[in-house]
Amino acid sequence: MSVFFVNRCVCLMLKYVENNKTADIDWFRLESNKEGTRWFGKCWYIHELLKYEFDVEFDVSLSDMSVSVIDSIILPV
Repeated sequence: MSVFFVNRCVCLMLKYVENNKTADIDWFRLESNKEGTRWFGKCWYIHELLKYEFDVEFDVSLSDMSVSVIDSIILPV
């Protein structure tokens, strides 16, 4: 696993979150395992003043170091 690749993914994710917060349109909170391959957290949607919140998990496949591939996003029950 390339440390540069994982750092790049994390930096992009942090910038995305920062931009969403600045625009007051943030809709998720995420954290990852030590390796940066498993991400988990919460996402939410507000409709008619009701907030719907979900747990979310996904794995980042590092089989191709040039491209981040998300195999699936899991909404645990």
